[in-house]
Amino acid sequence: MPSAPFSATPHIRVLSVAINRYKSDHIRNLEGCENDSNRLKQFLQSKLHIPDAHYKVVANEQATRKGIIDAFRKHFGALKDGGVALFHYSGHGSWEPASNDFVAAGLEPDGGRNEVLVCHDSGDPGIYNIADKELRWLISEVQYPSVGNPKNIHFICLFDCCHSGSMLRQDGEGVHVRLQPGAKQPRPLEAYLEGQYARLEKLRMPPADYISLAACSPRESAIEEKSGGLFTGALVRVLETASRGAAFPSYSELFSLIREITRNNTHNYQTPHFEYAGAVNPHHAFLLKGESQGNYYPELTIKDGEWKVAMGALHGLNADSLQDMSIPVFEHGQTEKPIGYARAGQVELEYTSLKEIAFESPSGTRG
Repeated sequence: MPSAPFSATPHIRVLSVAINRYKSDHIRNLEGCENDSNRLKQFLQSKLHIPDAHYKVVANEQATRKGIIDAFRKHFGALKDGGVALFHYSGHGSWEPASNDFVAAGLEPDGGRNEVLVCHDSGDPGIYNIADKELRWLISEVQYPSVGNPKNIHFICLFDCCHSGSMLRQDGEGVHVRLQPGAKQPRPLEAYLEGQYARLEKLRMPPADYISLAACSPRESAIEEKSGGLFTGALVRVLETASRGAAFPSYSELFSLIREITRNNTHNYQTPHFEYAGAVNPHHAFLLKGESQGNYYPELTIKDGEWKVAMGALHGLNADSLQDMSIPVFEHGQTEKPIGYARAGQVELEYTSLKEIAFESPSGTRG
């Protein structure tokens, strides 16, 4: 189904967080984050004519934990049904040990960790980084503001920071916790946002539909130069050159191009990461500006005695990006709510074999 042209697409709101200067002497200042934010803003506003009121930048001393969370809620909470939200972060990223409650609930493996955004005031007494689980909750607040009344908000996140590859979801395999100074003990469950997770009758992740493009894998560092991060630079360069008239490339195409540029520029040291969850389509055009490409939703089938999904190397996503990706599964013809998730295993030319399906296996075909 083609997306509408530029002039007729729903309104977009962008929140860009850029932190060069950190309050704590124990956190190294950066040089290129404001340049990242400025370059992205200049491109998007010149291309899409986004009004200043819909494009918010939170930088340096403004980018405290409270400042980022408040801006996220206020700015994206103003979106109407059918709107588009873009969250961009350029700054330090890190890890911290996850609360043992998430381990006990089966949402994290033993030794599990949070991927976190390091705020300007991180390191102050009682001030935590912004954890992946908090970001997911914030997105859910925008898309599911009340029970039974979801908002159709297309949500995209761009993370130009270290350890950003699983900033919204957790990787349950091969976890090694790296403890930064002052973060050797897991935060209590009550300290995630305002204690929302602690008040759940049964601990779970809230529903969220998003696409995430990250500078590196969960275990890598993101490289920056004075001019900015290599990831944001590659992103804007690809959008400038790969846009076709009034259309942007698809998310899968965009990722493949960014990944190739970044790996070449870092001699394979830094590998951008792509993931999505919920009722989203990786073959849609970036910011829904253009026509979708490929299948609207890949179809899940049994082939040669194995569950397979038609999302292999020929469908715009390369083998490395699909490996261990969690793929939402829907009833055939239904795209509102996933009935489970499948985990990609062996990536083949036309099909991707699945090594795990987190729902009772049906006897027929579901897509």
